[in-house]
Amino acid sequence: MYLGYLTTYRELVRTRNFHETAEALGLSQSTVSQHIRRLEEYLGVQLIIRRHSGCELTPEARRFTEVADGILRLLEGARTDLQSQQILIGASTNVGTFLLQPELRRCQKALGEDLDFRLSIDRNDRVVEQLLHHQIDLAFTEWWTPQPGFQSHLWRQEPLVVILPAKHPLATQEWLSPESLINEPMLGGEKATGTGRLLREQLGEVADRYHMHMNLGNTVAVIEGVRNGLGISIVQKSAVAKKSQQSGIALREIENVPLVKDIYLSHREISDEQHPLRRLRAELLQE
Repeated sequence: MYLGYLTTYRELVRTRNFHETAEALGLSQSTVSQHIRRLEEYLGVQLIIRRHSGCELTPEARRFTEVADGILRLLEGARTDLQSQQILIGASTNVGTFLLQPELRRCQKALGEDLDFRLSIDRNDRVVEQLLHHQIDLAFTEWWTPQPGFQSHLWRQEPLVVILPAKHPLATQEWLSPESLINEPMLGGEKATGTGRLLREQLGEVADRYHMHMNLGNTVAVIEGVRNGLGISIVQKSAVAKKSQQSGIALREIENVPLVKDIYLSHREISDEQHPLRRLRAELLQE
């Protein structure tokens, strides 16, 4: 199958018009029709229903569009990778905001200023999806599910702490019991961090009795919410350790439960021994 058929198909999905697609791609309208017909023959299904007012997608086309997008993304990623030595790095919000940036600067100094990378920050699940779709080269996330063709390494382990207003009654205690948090209004941050699953694994049924009062979307907003007395939360210590004094926030650990979150560095398998990603990975993992 000629891969140009996918480009034609994807443009037709966007315009829903054969004439506009032909103009956008610099093709004749008959060539556009030929591409679609041959793509349909290859797949063995009808994708496009032709109407006088334009065209509409069949149910099969709606399913195939996502596949076509994935193939075109892979091709674009391969082209970019072959033409550039820039390393595309994706990181979950907490990791990218509070942990990773100083480490990347350290690596840049150790490996030379010519180390070329670009960092983007997003939710854990979206960063994983970007890696699997070859939109980034290196992912830093708070969880990882093994995938064929990819490697993952434990980068570091981050302790979790309870944060509460400095004048909260529980702040007078050096350690907190898991049960002491049951009636407290909890503030949640970013979704898909895996913190809820970790709490259930470490605290058991007690964690199911915690009351989620508000979901504020990110850790920075959670810190402000705690500081202003809206509730308490459980967050990575690295996000608040330096801010607790000036922010009027108290940090406490849960007694006899060392809550620790694993942070993973993941990437596709690298066969090229000279690929700059190998050098960066080695530097990031050396500690």
